[in-house]
Amino acid sequence: MILESYSGSVPSVFLGMISSKGFIRYVLTIFGSVSVVFFLLGTLIGQINLINWFNSIHTPFFNIVFSIITLLGTAIIFIPFFIAALFHRIPIAFGLIANLLLQTIVVLLFKRILFPKAPRPINFMDPDTIHLIQGVDFHRLMSFPSGHTLTIFGLCVFVSLWTKNHWLTYLLLAIAFLVGISRMYLIQHFPNDVAFGALFGTIIGAYSYQLAENWNRSNRNNQKIKLPNFSRN
Repeated sequence: MILESYSGSVPSVFLGMISSKGFIRYVLTIFGSVSVVFFLLGTLIGQINLINWFNSIHTPFFNIVFSIITLLGTAIIFIPFFIAALFHRIPIAFGLIANLLLQTIVVLLFKRILFPKAPRPINFMDPDTIHLIQGVDFHRLMSFPSGHTLTIFGLCVFVSLWTKNHWLTYLLLAIAFLVGISRMYLIQHFPNDVAFGALFGTIIGAYSYQLAENWNRSNRNNQKIKLPNFSRN
């Protein structure tokens, strides 16, 4: 039935799935799949084993690259998108604010209230063999979830839904994935911390975008209300 509705073409089915109505499901699927990948890697290989493996491929080049990439998971990355949204659609700008506020609430809830003593990977690593990275501060507690991963996934999902550009979505997905990898390479988080950070960020990104769209539709409906015409004939 589905194949017939798209003239029997498998590529057409794929394109239909990522059309405007199915784009939200598509974005949630691909970003959500990355969180599953992180979770499976940690489960199958082992939480600390995967961190040790990343630490074993330590090179000066990777140190610089991942130290830079991880900065994309900080809140300051919202600023250029917020400025662009102000010139595009005000509801999108408020959606970005809602996105950041929801992220802050979730991170504070888990890190400060629910799991303030969750240990970081460095507590389980051999101090004689660990490769420390110059300029990186190593934290020992409040590991769950990864705030950087949550931030970048929340933003990338939101921007993907906002722009509805397939190629940009793939680029944002790659960036979000690399930020998650950087948190493990830099010995800041376990795979599960990254996985749930990605999951929470994906949900928040989609939810805050939907809030923006609902507000935008509400404003359009209000603008359609016609005032009485008091002009004289």
